[in-house]
Amino acid sequence: RMCMQDKSRHLAYGMAHLKYAVDEKGPDYALGLRRLMGGVERDLASEMKDPVLWEALAIIIGRGVEHIDAGMAEGKNLQRRYIEEYLTRMKWIGVGKTADNLDQGLAAYLDQKESSPA
Repeated sequence: RMCMQDKSRHLAYGMAHLKYAVDEKGPDYALGLRRLMGGVERDLASEMKDPVLWEALAIIIGRGVEHIDAGMAEGKNLQRRYIEEYLTRMKWIGVGKTADNLDQGLAAYLDQKESSPA
């Protein structure tokens, strides 16, 4: 629990600094960040396709190999929420990142319907 609070505090601190920089430096700075994030998004989309990671997480989340389907469903929900939260954060700091200008590899995760464990 303490680790989660600590991680949350770190994230909030970093986001506040980015928001301040965008507010102070203006729209050109925000555009530069948006373009920079395009490359990061391509790398992230590639990483998120790693079956070894998601299968291992599905086993852990499903609490065993016999429940891997339930774990995979929850893993898909996790992926979708991660991208939704990323877009929310980018909007909050003032970077014009939307589903329309998101890397296609990541946008595919937004199209995933909420999965319920089998």
